[in-house]
Amino acid sequence: MAVADETTGQVDERFSGWRKVVRTETTTSRTIGLADVDAIIVSTNGSATTFTIPESTAAAGKVFPVGAQFRVLTKGAGTVTVAKTGSDTLTGTATTAQNATKLVTKIAATEWMIA
Repeated sequence: MAVADETTGQVDERFSGWRKVVRTETTTSRTIGLADVDAIIVSTNGSATTFTIPESTAAAGKVFPVGAQFRVLTKGAGTVTVAKTGSDTLTGTATTAQNATKLVTKIAATEWMIA
């Protein structure tokens, strides 16, 4: 059977391992949590928005394993800045303009990289 002959449900099932969760964020601030790992967070706000990664030594930050990733997509007119709390290191350009994306990856126990 060709993909064109499959139902939406069959296509969803075939590609279920490839799908990413897409979360729409309309506020101007958000703390990244475990549910955001492997997700695409779409910011639709017209004002500047900040996504904050909790410090790795805090309870909220200990949930992220090395290799955890999330993607930020700026759809609204406001820029999105990825920030951190505490002494963790965040390397890369943290601000994203409209219609741009950033991939954020935890590369060591207390280090995140933005690409």
